[in-house]
Amino acid sequence: MQREKSRIRPATGCGPNAGGAFSQEVHLSFGIKEPRSHDLRSEPAIIAGLARASLPESETPWADYAGDYGLIRDKLAEAIEGFEDFNRRVRQPLGFRLKQPARELVFLTDTGRANFSAAPLAEVAPAPGRLLLGTMRSHDQWNTTIYSDNDRYRGVKNLRTLVFMNREDMSDRGLEKYDLVDITSFAKDGSKRSVRGYRALPYDLPRESAMGYMPELNVLSLPDRRLQRAERPAPDEAPGGRDHPVGGAGIVICKARRAICAGVVVTEEHQIRLSYSQFVVPTWQVFGLLLRIAKVL
Repeated sequence: MQREKSRIRPATGCGPNAGGAFSQEVHLSFGIKEPRSHDLRSEPAIIAGLARASLPESETPWADYAGDYGLIRDKLAEAIEGFEDFNRRVRQPLGFRLKQPARELVFLTDTGRANFSAAPLAEVAPAPGRLLLGTMRSHDQWNTTIYSDNDRYRGVKNLRTLVFMNREDMSDRGLEKYDLVDITSFAKDGSKRSVRGYRALPYDLPRESAMGYMPELNVLSLPDRRLQRAERPAPDEAPGGRDHPVGGAGIVICKARRAICAGVVVTEEHQIRLSYSQFVVPTWQVFGLLLRIAKVL
């Protein structure tokens, strides 16, 4: 099946026309940085512009909504249970909390109890010498929005291009903590995909398993792989299974043959002297680093 191409439009974050942050807690959020360009529009402005262009006869005041988020909140208050008196409640010092029946042990099910469902596990069988890769989010991440390179869940700071590995698997491959590695995935259709210059970190994982962050490692999956039920891309799912083209073959992790820093290719014997690009270093250190690279080459 041929899929339509998507168009990604850059947008501003939370500006002075405060938006609302929705989860269980609802509160106003404000941006503090200037937009990269004055031509950038907010998400409501983009949607309103598309609506006005495609629905020229519409009586909906799209431009008004884009200019005043309070009008949008008034409409939400009319349409969605739990958002009554939205504009006033959201301006309280701590905002307000959405009603969550399950939090109060009220389960809106046929049985009146919490219902659990079980899904069959994928058939996972990496080829000998290969690993099974799973991807996940870090603590400072919301879907594909990354707020920082830290992950306090797993004790990581200033680094995302990494792969967590079982200690014995690392030892089998002659890897030490923070060694640079290349990762190659092998798909059932025979194709291969690779990422290079990742850091290997020991972690409490079962043998023949590895984990890293999405979306960075999504490139190791087939681009058209999608979940059967949800009909959406499935970057988080571990390889393996009848409906998962990447599964079965697994991935290979090996020590990187070269490191790339500031556009300069450096041999492996000198890569320990390089500051990894994910770490924030002062400008004078970067300049000194480039001078040392020039002497090596």
